[in-house]
Amino acid sequence: MRIAITADLHLTSRAKAPQRYAAFEDILAQAIEMHIDTILIAGDVFDASLRDYSEFDALCQDPNYRHLQFHAP
Repeated sequence: MRIAITADLHLTSRAKAPQRYAAFEDILAQAIEMHIDTILIAGDVFDASLRDYSEFDALCQDPNYRHLQFHAP
């Protein structure tokens, strides 16, 4: 099992901060290239003002990342 650890994503909506989602997608692409199985997000996944997690959920369920297991506190 190979694990990648990241933190401090501070995701909001794509419309408000698309660069944050782009950075997370870059992390996921690198994980795939490195044959990572598990992504551990150590903290601060979302910005404090975020109330709708559907964009994050959709990204984690994207077929490109279907083999990755996501864990966050």
